[in-house]
Amino acid sequence: MKKTILVLMGGISEEKEISILSGRACVRALKKRKYKVKVLDPKGNFINEIRKIKPKIVFNALHGRFGEDGYIQSILDAEKIKYTHSGVLASSIAIDKEVSKKIFIKNKINTPKFFVYNFNNSLNIHTLIKKSKINFPVVIKPINEGSSIGVYICTKKNLNKNLK
Repeated sequence: MKKTILVLMGGISEEKEISILSGRACVRALKKRKYKVKVLDPKGNFINEIRKIKPKIVFNALHGRFGEDGYIQSILDAEKIKYTHSGVLASSIAIDKEVSKKIFIKNKINTPKFFVYNFNNSLNIHTLIKKSKINFPVVIKPINEGSSIGVYICTKKNLNKNLK
């Protein structure tokens, strides 16, 4: 039997269900190749569970916040456990839409115009769009969610409804 691989799946993000599907597919593939596989849905004091399992490597099948934002990576780094996925810094940058856009712009990578809307902003969203010289339809998305959670293509009519 080969070394133990721990598959992290589930988690606390809105992408929990897709994470479970990804994790199950990973488990099937690893078992087919005769790896010893353990599965963990990280909740509560999951660090002690990881320590008990003593995995050779962690396959990170967590999606969205906690799984793709550098959080779980920082824990695994602190525990000196190897894992699949980008490291802490790359993960935290990639999940943050504003930081990513600024990096694209700085590196002359074409990207649509954007602005960050803060719900505490006293200006009306339609006014900000006009000032930014952005035309409808517009795409809105949370600044730090993964996949397409909270992504909407909006017209003038449905913009306010989709801003939650």
